[in-house]
Amino acid sequence: MERVCLTLDLKDNPELIEKYKYYHSSEHHWSEINDGIKAAGMQVMDFYLVDKRMFMICELKLTSFF
Repeated sequence: MERVCLTLDLKDNPELIEKYKYYHSSEHHWSEINDGIKAAGMQVMDFYLVDKRMFMICELKLTSFF
C-alpha cells in the first residue's frame, strides 16, 4: 500500500465551495466514478476541508505501470 496526501486551495468563494461539496457528496456522486477509482487501485480516499484548503488522503494498491 502507498499513501498519498495532496492539498488544494479552493477559490475564496463560499458559493462555489458549497456547490463543490454538494456535487461531491455521497448522495450526489456518480457510482461509475467510484467504480473507476477502485479499479485503478484506490483503496481509501478521504477528503477534509478546512476553510478553503482541501486535503485528500489516498491509500492505493500499486501495480506495475512501467
